[in-house]
Amino acid sequence: TLPQGVQVLGTDTDSGRDTRYRLALRMTDAQLSEFLAQFPETPEKSEIPKSTPVIAGPALSSAPDPLYAQDQIITTDHGTVTREIIVDQRAPDEVYVHLSLYTT
Repeated sequence: TLPQGVQVLGTDTDSGRDTRYRLALRMTDAQLSEFLAQFPETPEKSEIPKSTPVIAGPALSSAPDPLYAQDQIITTDHGTVTREIIVDQRAPDEVYVHLSLYTT
């Protein structure tokens, strides 16, 4: 779920072998803490997402210190779903979060 007041900057879906859903969000530091509390893995520093294209918000190639996490959950409707989270903090209370969910 999204904390109250989070801005949804863009959504996208595509499918091939898997179905992928993507969200681009903008939130405050407090909203980020609330959002990340839902996930067992805490995003950590990574160079991986800098080459990832985004659907909205600033390009990750200019992100100062992107954070990345990936996990998997089992759902009733879609089986195993992989979740990828990229956190791009540009300034205090200017946080961009890129969430990808795809079935495997």
